[in-house]
Amino acid sequence: MTTQTETTETPPLEFVELVTTDGTRYRKGRLAPAMTVTTSTDADIPATVISYTETEDWAQIGLSGGYVIGIPEARIAHIIARTA
Repeated sequence: MTTQTETTETPPLEFVELVTTDGTRYRKGRLAPAMTVTTSTDADIPATVISYTETEDWAQIGLSGGYVIGIPEARIAHIIARTA
């Protein structure tokens, strides 16, 4: 009798959205909230959310233009991801 072996590999997840405890949303492919990145004269620099990575107790949101936002784990309400 031949049996099939089930694979228990978890499919890779693709970042979709991170929501902070104050309700701020960072959604991949969309502009980051206004005033997330500013100039020295407080002018808004529009930046698109392009990536998400975890480092120790922080989440890092990668933005266009080479900007990165660090968010402490305690400020994350939830993260939405989907299978790639």
